[in-house]
Amino acid sequence: MEGAGPNQSFSAWLASLGPGDEVGVGTPFGWFHPGRSAGEVWFATGTGVSPFVAALRSSLPVRPLALFVGVRGPDEAVMRPWIEERAPTRWAFSRSGEPGETFRRVTEFAEEVPVGPGIRYFLCGNPRMIREVKALLKIRGIDPFQIHEELFFQ
Repeated sequence: MEGAGPNQSFSAWLASLGPGDEVGVGTPFGWFHPGRSAGEVWFATGTGVSPFVAALRSSLPVRPLALFVGVRGPDEAVMRPWIEERAPTRWAFSRSGEPGETFRRVTEFAEEVPVGPGIRYFLCGNPRMIREVKALLKIRGIDPFQIHEELFFQ
């Protein structure tokens, strides 16, 4: 994240750029590839939903067993109807919810998570969510080799 200060998020740095500023862009890399196996459960917070949206947009026939997304409020649930048409989705609104709904976090859906030896779990977003969901999955007997994570920011 060249150019961003130690206390500055990538989004803030990107927003500070002006016309003519140069930004380096590369191709995807790594081992985080949701949408390539039959049984998958996805967890995302904030912009961590991006690789899952990309998987749903791919030419592969992708449909996870479940998608759990945490955002601050319904106004941040980008592409909500489109995502819900393509994946069984549960939204967690942590700061402002919909009428009649309580505030919650993705980890509160732990009991709803499908569990099985052939299921792969993909976690992307906030490091705290990833740590907590990994711990909950391990408590439920999920082998750590079934859990894949991608941190979008730290």
